[in-house]
Amino acid sequence: MNELRHERERRGWSLDDVSSRTRIPRPYLEALEDGNHDVLPPGPFFRGYLRQYLEFLGQNDESEERTEADQTDLDQQIEQSVALATSAALESTQRVPMMRLGVIGFLLTLVAVLGFNVYERVTATPTTTVNGVVVPVGPPHIVRIKAIEDVHMVVITDGKIAYDKRLQGGSTLDFKAISKLELEISDLTRVRVHYNDKRIEPLGRQTRGRRLVFMHEALD
Repeated sequence: MNELRHERERRGWSLDDVSSRTRIPRPYLEALEDGNHDVLPPGPFFRGYLRQYLEFLGQNDESEERTEADQTDLDQQIEQSVALATSAALESTQRVPMMRLGVIGFLLTLVAVLGFNVYERVTATPTTTVNGVVVPVGPPHIVRIKAIEDVHMVVITDGKIAYDKRLQGGSTLDFKAISKLELEISDLTRVRVHYNDKRIEPLGRQTRGRRLVFMHEALD
């Protein structure tokens, strides 16, 4: 729509001159000249402002008289300009929603991918390698042993011997392992065993030596 600006400047008029004579707000005049349809009101208001501006710029000097043929040509030119500008405005307004839809679609896809990755990280079972074996990492194994009477005991935590001697009566020891904790106790009747703050009492005969194993299931 640079033709509007050229015609206005050719006649020596400023935007303020045109605004005061046509009552078209100056921002709308600037938008019409720049082809910035986003600033202009939609529909009939846009077409009305454009037609009014074209008619104003198409006026001859007051000393000249316009013939009927000249008026017809001018009306046709105005209608063509209005039609072209209206078509451009419609294309512009259609492109904006499509761009917005594209951006929204991209953002939704991004959010979905990020959400899936976060979900996998949260729900995935953490693992560790102990003695070359991959095992899931769950809550640590915490065992508390309180000796009622002297008893011999062997404790193995994550494959390493942590204790191998007689535990005196009245003593209490805590042991912790990540993947596996093994107990070998000569007489279970002489001790109280708590696993993760819960007392356990193995089934079967307890006066003979017993072996207790606490571990997470190994991964395939």
